[in-house]
Amino acid sequence: CRGVVHGVAGFVCLNLWIGAASNTALFWGAMGIGAGIQIQMQFHFKRILLEENPMSRRAILVGSSQTRAQINEELLNQRLGTNLWTTELSYAGVQGYDLLLLERQIRRANPQVVICYVTEGYFYMGPTSATFPYFFQFRDLPDEWRRGGGRYLLGKHFYTGLFGDLLPLFRCREVLAQRLFGPAIVNLKQLQYDSSLQSDLEARARENAAAFHLSGVSDFEKQAFEDFVARCQQANRQVILLVGGYNPILARQIDPAIRADMMRFLDRLKSRYSRVVLVPQGDLPEQTPADYEDLTHVNRDMQRRFSTDLADRLPKLLSQGDRKSTRLNSS
Repeated sequence: CRGVVHGVAGFVCLNLWIGAASNTALFWGAMGIGAGIQIQMQFHFKRILLEENPMSRRAILVGSSQTRAQINEELLNQRLGTNLWTTELSYAGVQGYDLLLLERQIRRANPQVVICYVTEGYFYMGPTSATFPYFFQFRDLPDEWRRGGGRYLLGKHFYTGLFGDLLPLFRCREVLAQRLFGPAIVNLKQLQYDSSLQSDLEARARENAAAFHLSGVSDFEKQAFEDFVARCQQANRQVILLVGGYNPILARQIDPAIRADMMRFLDRLKSRYSRVVLVPQGDLPEQTPADYEDLTHVNRDMQRRFSTDLADRLPKLLSQGDRKSTRLNSS
């Protein structure tokens, strides 16, 4: 009986310690092992460093892995770092509701500018969530049920997120496993998935395009995305939405009605929120199939060209957003 009591007490103390330690950059930095960087570790490590950054004007790159693939934060900082410091806080696979969950984390860093590379995947990919296991908490339950999320998001990730809120050790299990056993143990599923992909991009494009559709989930994700924008506006953050796309091989296969619906939604955000600046895809560097590594992520050369173009236009976009906000507030 004493052994059971001591074991339970030790387990509770370990969870309390991890819960406290996970608020420090030292803890997350110790979880990194060179090339085997785990996304949860990277997100929290960079977020905490941003909280401690003394720069008066700071920007964050949010969104899915496409944001990370398109924009190189180091290049932006080389060009604009004296006036605007940029930190990439994207999270692979996020959709509209995921961004709303991440807003609480972003709020702690208090950036003045939020930049997001927006594509159809945020709204039309069906009921999935990349962030539930790592960020969903019991305090989010009332808001999720009010939105009707129970119809779309109940499942393994939902309960995993709640269990992780109770036990920080469980929530950090992947980074701890990587630290103890190496990155291969964490990347095994990804490697299996990569090996199962067809080499024929046209065939993969037809298969992937079938996942995009208009539904009640689309409305749920768009409302959550809009609420993310609204929270940023309430905090006086400027939101720059870059209207992006996919490899043209995939883009040609997606129903054009989906793109049209997304553009109507983004135009509505632009007109409704004074701190939103919308950059149409036609104003961004053109991207051909040769600029992509796969159906969604551009190669390093395209990333450099895209980031250089963004660095050149960011000062104008920031001043444009400030003028728009002043004009609307005055009226």
